[in-house]
Amino acid sequence: MFSYPKVILVAAAVFNWQVLWEETVAESSYNKRRSDWSEMDWVNFINDSCWQNRKKKNISSTVLNFDALLKDEKFLVEFDRLKRFVDKDTSVLDVGAGTGRLAIPLARIADKVTVLEPSHTNQKLMRDNAVLAGVDNLEYIESLWSDFEIPEKYDLVFSVWSPAIRDPPSLLKMNQASKGLCALITSALPYGNMDFLNLIYPLVRKEPYKYVYNFAHVITTLYQHGIYPNIETWKAEAEMKYETEDEAVSYWKPLLMYYSDVTNEVEEMLRDYYRSRMNHDGSYCYATEGVACMIWWHV
Repeated sequence: MFSYPKVILVAAAVFNWQVLWEETVAESSYNKRRSDWSEMDWVNFINDSCWQNRKKKNISSTVLNFDALLKDEKFLVEFDRLKRFVDKDTSVLDVGAGTGRLAIPLARIADKVTVLEPSHTNQKLMRDNAVLAGVDNLEYIESLWSDFEIPEKYDLVFSVWSPAIRDPPSLLKMNQASKGLCALITSALPYGNMDFLNLIYPLVRKEPYKYVYNFAHVITTLYQHGIYPNIETWKAEAEMKYETEDEAVSYWKPLLMYYSDVTNEVEEMLRDYYRSRMNHDGSYCYATEGVACMIWWHV
C-alpha cells in the first residue's frame, strides 16, 4: 500500500521590524535629551551656534555659488542621484532643506519645490540663495517634519542627512506625502559628528552614545509595510577641524547642552580633551570614514 510522506508544517513567526526600531529609539541617547526647551527651540539654538562659528572663521554664511557648484564633480555625483527623478512637470518636497544646496538646483528643473526647514536662519539664507540663483518656484515652510500637515502629494519626497527622519512615523510620513518616489540619504554606518558622539559624549555622560537607527531599521520597516526599496552605497569621508581651543569648545558645547547642563567643570573637561589631542600649531583634526547610502522606493 502506497503511503504519502508525512509533511510537517511549521508556522514561522513574522518579526515586527517596526517595533524593533521603536525600541531602539526608546533606548537611544536622543530619547534622553533635555525637555526644558521645545524641539524647535533646540534646532534654532544649535543651528545659530553653528553659523556663529562659521562667521568667526570668515566662512561665507549667505552665498552659495550654484554655477560653480554645478561644475564641481563631487557635488554633481550627489546631485545626479536626485536629478534623475526630476523633470519640468515634477513636484518636489525637500524635508530638512538647509540653505537650499540641493533644492535650489532641483528647482531649476522641476515644476515646483517645497522646502521644509525649521531653522529661522537657514530659511533666510535659503531665500537669499534662491534670489541669487534666479529661482522663484520654491514654496517655503518653516516647520518641523513632525508638525507638518501634508497639504498635497508630491512626485518626489526626499531627505538628505536630516535628523527629521529618525523613527518609523517620520519615515512612513515620507511615503504618505508622495505619489511617486521617496529618497533618503543617510549613513549606512555611524557617520557624522563622530568626535562628539563617539568620544566627547561618552567622556562627559559616562555612557556610550546610542543612535536612533541604522539603515537596516529603515529597510526592514519599509519591507514590513510592503515597500521594497532600492539601495545605493558609497564611501564617505570628512574631516572635522578646529583652529583653536575656543573654537572647538564653542562647537561642542551647544551639542552637549542638548543632552545635559554644561557646568564650568564640564567645560573644563572639554578643554582638557582638546588640549590632549591638539596639533603642534594648536589646531585639532578628526577624520571620519564611513559608508553613506541612498534608500529610494516607488510609492
